[in-house]
Amino acid sequence: MDAIGSTKWTNGEKEIGRGLMYRVVGDAFESCGIKPHYCDPLVDRGDGILALIRPLDEVPKSLVLGSLIPKLRELLAGQVEGELRSPLRLRAVLHAGEVHDDGWGPFGEALDSAFRLLESREVKRFDVHMGSPLLLVISDDIYRSVVLQYFPESALRFTPIRRRDVGNGNVYRGWVLA
Repeated sequence: MDAIGSTKWTNGEKEIGRGLMYRVVGDAFESCGIKPHYCDPLVDRGDGILALIRPLDEVPKSLVLGSLIPKLRELLAGQVEGELRSPLRLRAVLHAGEVHDDGWGPFGEALDSAFRLLESREVKRFDVHMGSPLLLVISDDIYRSVVLQYFPESALRFTPIRRRDVGNGNVYRGWVLA
């Protein structure tokens, strides 16, 4: 996930925004019963956080989508005015797949796919018109295996997106909920 509009922040605002982002994410995980040992340590991305949740029965994808995401949205909506020039808004992506770690950090096609969706022009167009404090992007696999199976009443609220990678020609399909 990353903070929307953070490139316009001063260094002081970045410090406040980063602290708020880590607090909101930590509180949401704790509130949903996602314990630290269910996840890899959070990876700092400057204006964002990479949170890798291990594939465990205790943390099914339906919990992440049905409890964690709404809790993040609730906590972001309840921010105290004045901490930042404008309220913290996040763009988050949810995907599942193989992730590797070579000692330098996590990598792999699953992360490449997730970040290509999150950072696509199609998704950033939603930022401008978004009223919600959280813009959620999910991969097509998550849409088909979680949304359609566990939350079919929510399926129509998602907008499909596609992104073709110029370098390798791959097409990444996802869904956006603003």
